[in-house]
Amino acid sequence: MMNVKNLATAAAIVILPTVATAGDWDGAYIGVNLGYTNETAEVTSGSFSVDSSVDYLTYGVSAGYNVDLGNRLVAGGEVGLGSPFLSAIGKVGYDTGSMLVYGLAGFSNFSYDFGPTLGFGAALESANGVIFTGEIRFSGATDEQFGTEIDYSATSVLNYIPNQL
Repeated sequence: MMNVKNLATAAAIVILPTVATAGDWDGAYIGVNLGYTNETAEVTSGSFSVDSSVDYLTYGVSAGYNVDLGNRLVAGGEVGLGSPFLSAIGKVGYDTGSMLVYGLAGFSNFSYDFGPTLGFGAALESANGVIFTGEIRFSGATDEQFGTEIDYSATSVLNYIPNQL
């Protein structure tokens, strides 16, 4: 029978941080993604204004290339194609060992227009080499046609599994 002291020791061994060596995030990758987006739109024409909001599932593929800059810094670029977005982003991150944490900036299409995208994410490499990535992206765009202004904004949570080539 395991007593409390042995249980606490076993738990401490499991959660103790280990000294991580820099991972290998250098090179090309391709992956599939699945996520969730909340999109809002405000349509304004003169003094008339309408707001709407919709939530939907997103999915797609992405491909990119990362470069190890040394001192645990990694930079890269990525293009994505999916429902409903087309995106081109740049990433700059810090290699903690088996995890890469990064910020991102670029452009995404937004219903009818391209707009800026900012966000952050983390990629975690499992013991068998599978990489799991999670990102939160904030996007927006403004479209003006025929005296009507449409402001779009979206918050997306993406999870994807990239495979290094």
